[in-house]
Amino acid sequence: MKRKVFSLLILFFLLTSACTRSFQSKSNPTEQPVSTVVITISQPDTPVPTNLPGCTSLASFVADVTIPDNSVIEAGAPFTKTWRVKNTGACHWDSGYSLVFVSGEQMGTPDSIPLEVVESDTTVDITLEMTAPSSVGNYSNSFELQDPSGEIIPIDDGQYLWTIITVVSGGDQVETASEGEVTAAPASSGRDSGAACAYLEDQVKVTDVIRAINTYRSRNGLPGYSVNPLLTQAARAHSADMACNQLFFHNGSNGSTPAARVAAAGYVASSVTENLYSSSPPLSGVNVVAWWATDQGDGWHNENLLSTKFTEIGVAYTYFNDYGYYVVVFAVP
Repeated sequence: MKRKVFSLLILFFLLTSACTRSFQSKSNPTEQPVSTVVITISQPDTPVPTNLPGCTSLASFVADVTIPDNSVIEAGAPFTKTWRVKNTGACHWDSGYSLVFVSGEQMGTPDSIPLEVVESDTTVDITLEMTAPSSVGNYSNSFELQDPSGEIIPIDDGQYLWTIITVVSGGDQVETASEGEVTAAPASSGRDSGAACAYLEDQVKVTDVIRAINTYRSRNGLPGYSVNPLLTQAARAHSADMACNQLFFHNGSNGSTPAARVAAAGYVASSVTENLYSSSPPLSGVNVVAWWATDQGDGWHNENLLSTKFTEIGVAYTYFNDYGYYVVVFAVP
């Protein structure tokens, strides 16, 4: 008997509950179904780390991601230059840090751009949009990293990031001979006979000299030299002249001086000087610059490398009959 009464009570409860739900629904006929809402609690953006007082700002060059040295670019063409750099100091970088144009051909770049957040011991790609000069030749530019107070951030043993390009007219191609190849070349403009000799031009050694000189200047707090195509033309003329005539003098085989060769190339200079080197077997470009920097017999070699008077250079290298001939022409317009 008790079990039957209990069952009736359960049935009564269920019926009254159903009536209650039905009544509530009818009392508000416009009520919309309740949708399920998932609330995602996102973590706040990672804050920029706070720099400790007196922290050091340092950087290290990792790679040219795009446009390696001596890339060939068509005259007037836009291109994207990217350096990969590592923050090796204790200071974290933020938008107060900047990349600043220093010297050379600006190629349409701004005077400075802010950096992104780069924590200590991390790597960043720094990208600039550039436009090649409209005239054919070799061009370069240099940039510094600076902290919020304008202090220069050392990059390895120097302070510059740079771009070196060869500008050609539309449809032109530039071929660089590799080590061991012999290239038939026209006679140097400094020769009397007008005959040609077969010699090697190695652009890799030229690039090594330019980098080594500008790195050496950077270590001594000096801006890098800009590479001028007319000075390069003068340097190539004398380098070929020395190779073909087995000379090792500042005067060419026809008696030309460095100033005369620069003028013949079309460069109007207020002052000109020159560094020469020749040996068998040839030294690398880096070792040649090191030799000039430490030469005890002629102090002018090192003075030219660290000059505050000259602003532009032209560099050439030729190889003939197991000898290598280096020429660097220094000038100021």
